[in-house]
Amino acid sequence: MSAISASLASEDHDHGAADITILVDSGGDLDMEYPSDERTTVRVAPSALPGLFSSTSPGFIPGEGAGVDEFELNAPTEIEVELVRTEGPVTYSQNSVTLTNPGDTVVIGQHSCAIDVDSICEGGSNDGTVCTVDGDCTGGGTCTGTCEPDSSELHDHGEFFLNLMTSDHNSFGEGSVTIRLNEGAGTSNGYGSSEELTLKVSNGYLPALELDPNDPDSAKNANKCRKSVAKEVRRVTSKQYQLIGKCLDAIYAAEELGKRASAAVRKCDVDIPTCSGGSNDGNFCSSRRDCPDGLCSGNTRSLAATLTKLVDKSVAKLDKACDKDNEGSYEPFSESGVRTHLGMASCRTQELAGATYNNSIDEMVEVLSACDEDDKLCVAGPNAGSSCEPTRCEDGANDGLACSEDADCPGGECHEADDCDAEAVEEAVIAVFPCLEMSQIEEEDHDDD
Repeated sequence: MSAISASLASEDHDHGAADITILVDSGGDLDMEYPSDERTTVRVAPSALPGLFSSTSPGFIPGEGAGVDEFELNAPTEIEVELVRTEGPVTYSQNSVTLTNPGDTVVIGQHSCAIDVDSICEGGSNDGTVCTVDGDCTGGGTCTGTCEPDSSELHDHGEFFLNLMTSDHNSFGEGSVTIRLNEGAGTSNGYGSSEELTLKVSNGYLPALELDPNDPDSAKNANKCRKSVAKEVRRVTSKQYQLIGKCLDAIYAAEELGKRASAAVRKCDVDIPTCSGGSNDGNFCSSRRDCPDGLCSGNTRSLAATLTKLVDKSVAKLDKACDKDNEGSYEPFSESGVRTHLGMASCRTQELAGATYNNSIDEMVEVLSACDEDDKLCVAGPNAGSSCEPTRCEDGANDGLACSEDADCPGGECHEADDCDAEAVEEAVIAVFPCLEMSQIEEEDHDDD
């Protein structure tokens, strides 16, 4: 099979994006070509349902081929798309059929010949009659002559979905879908399957500016909005990395250098304050003003709250830069598009921090769910301040007995009792840092020879 080519595909003017061009390579395999100047990214936009984003681009279109390494499909050729895998909350459908499991297929369409009077049967019982395919020529005849391919049946668009299962369109999310093409059962040209093509599906990318050359004020305002968005992205990513870095520095100081966990607890508080009761029950709150008929429960100065307030502050600034008429219209972007873009910036910042501070999720959980050795109280988490049992031996001759180090447990290990709900702490850490673990690399333990 050939590698997925990266040459220019035809522009899909009806849908505003380049399509995936279907050709045949020199080895007789189907080939998907995608333009070299476009990311293999599907930018999904909000649908009518909260938390659901979708896009119908890119689609598929048969190509003409250059005749050297790529060739046009024979007519007729039936093409089907096969789902190889998906990652994240992504689904893909074609012709109203949702491909759910790896190996699921659906026919896109058929590249066929338009009726042409020059195409006639040669031989067989229908010799000399007009035909479009060999099947029209019974008795062993062959349909020959000029064939003008009809690509309309094969030019089609599926639909990509990103379902974040939230109550709004302000959350960032992404995933991917991997597909390949096969020749369908309706024809028998002997084409092999194409290489796999992986498309990232994301709601974090802003659309390109479409400027009206006859309206200089519109172009000026659109550029000002984009410039303001870029400025806030720089501010959010810089401040967030600083806060996350200070948190993780304190975590590693406690875990690796024996420092007390109090500094780590203070800098890494993952408590998310929310409204309790009232019309905003369950929503994030930074003060009682956010809960007019309820209470703001939780630490409004926690790291989790600070990270959220950073994005809210940026959105407030962009209200002035992008929403000139105060109508909720962020020309040339939507408010939800700006929020998901800032969410993407936050996610990439966490990924970078995770690449620097490897194994940071586990280290955070270890420190934040610890039982303080002096006062025997949980240092953080849902049981913060509650009494906890001393560490005990696990396995070996002293199994179950109190210990302070592995040397106290011959044949076993000294493990802290899980009275501080490490599982709940881990859930809270991942809720605040959903992208931190994306760049974590699992290290293998190497025993000394």
